[in-house]
Amino acid sequence: MGRVTIFSLPTCPHCKKAKSLLTDYGVEFYDISLGSYPEKRPDMLKLTDRLTVPQIFFDDNHIGGAADLDVLHTSGKLRGRLDALAETGGPSNPMLARPDYEPKVEEDVVVKEELLCIGEECLTYSQVVASLKANMPIRDRSYLLKKYKKCFLGTDLVDYLMKHHRIETRQEAVQVGISLVESRVLDHVLHEHSFEDKDYFYRLTWDAEPYVLNRFKIWNKADVSTEDPIKLLKNCKRLYQGVADKHTDGQGLIDFVALEADEEYSAFVISMCELQRLDMAAMEHDLRLAFVINLYNIAINQAFAQVGTPRTNWQRLGFFDTVKVDVGGLLFSFNDLENGVLRGNQVPPAHLSKPFKSSDPRAATVIPRAPIEPRIHFALNCGARSCPPIKNFTAEAVQEELRINSQAFLEEGGGNLAVDLEKKTLWLTKIISWYRSDFGKKNKDVAATLLQWLRGADKEKLEALLAGGKFKIRHYTYDWSNVAKTSKTYGQ
Repeated sequence: MGRVTIFSLPTCPHCKKAKSLLTDYGVEFYDISLGSYPEKRPDMLKLTDRLTVPQIFFDDNHIGGAADLDVLHTSGKLRGRLDALAETGGPSNPMLARPDYEPKVEEDVVVKEELLCIGEECLTYSQVVASLKANMPIRDRSYLLKKYKKCFLGTDLVDYLMKHHRIETRQEAVQVGISLVESRVLDHVLHEHSFEDKDYFYRLTWDAEPYVLNRFKIWNKADVSTEDPIKLLKNCKRLYQGVADKHTDGQGLIDFVALEADEEYSAFVISMCELQRLDMAAMEHDLRLAFVINLYNIAINQAFAQVGTPRTNWQRLGFFDTVKVDVGGLLFSFNDLENGVLRGNQVPPAHLSKPFKSSDPRAATVIPRAPIEPRIHFALNCGARSCPPIKNFTAEAVQEELRINSQAFLEEGGGNLAVDLEKKTLWLTKIISWYRSDFGKKNKDVAATLLQWLRGADKEKLEALLAGGKFKIRHYTYDWSNVAKTSKTYGQ
């Protein structure tokens, strides 16, 4: 008797659809849940060259995903294929079997917010910050010809506490103000005073470093997290997507202004603050590789919501250098993540120096540039339409995931790769022009590198181009437009 095998995830709607269809046919299927057995993901990738679930097999034969199964159903061929399994002996490939031990139980990451007690009322950190932003006279102020942005007076906070939280005396309000400084909700703009009922300038922590995306809440750096970094980012993405879906229109455009103002957005930001408690340098190679790619891709969306989208080349240069995330108490810009950590501390395009000096503590996070890893350029999404699509990468299977992702990106054609044999020209994405040294010095070296991830007609054409002698490389124009329907403008 043959067998239907499905690689799936418990929360995947396409998996549920495929299983429901098979159940309607009266088929008992063999489920390999990647939620229970994440270590089976590399096997699925090797068997299918696909990153998504479900992946369905009739014995050793790969049928495809949910859409492929539905094509068999609508064409009337599925019944016959299933009946034929009655005469077979089942799969022979050991990769199509579950492990012989109990599955792992994956629990959701729960980030609990600190409760702050003000008078007789206890509020979450987010609620306190939201109330202060809504009710305090926060504005730019000047002292001795120097401007201090987004601040308020100590006397303003005392007045607010007495009015909104029924604190009876100014002395009691000062004690509450001191506790808010100790909890790092706010601080003196120059860090020179604790809280006092005076005309000193104070600022919310959230407003102190507007270009650091995840310092809404500052964690104690000694409080190192034991959470799986990939799982933590997966939780961040889940929280982000839940809010983003509410503000995405039918064309896939996102209202980032409304997204940031949504009350549910703070849960995502608080979750991103957990990254302050991770030690990136302690992560082994493949974990760090997958973590940084995933971090880069989720932080881009956070940046669009919080600091805005860059709209000129000059703004883009500033955006990728200035907007940062805090990991383990160290600040990383997008250029730091890509060119510092992932590319072995190489000089970024349009720059003159490497991201990290030898004395920089971030140098310990660098993934050694041996061997060169050009596939990262097909995995990082900077928010532009010409960027590769966002995929999730795992520590267990990142090497296979990068291979398949590179293959899929180059096979997309229009704007990524095309071979013109008549004009002896190889057309490539502009990404390869910016990072030419990662792909090869000579044209033939670049072509040989790309051949690793090509199949079928594209591979045959490129092999013919190489065999024909000298050829030119040209690059497509990069489309910097993004998915923002409404957003702030970066730098304004």
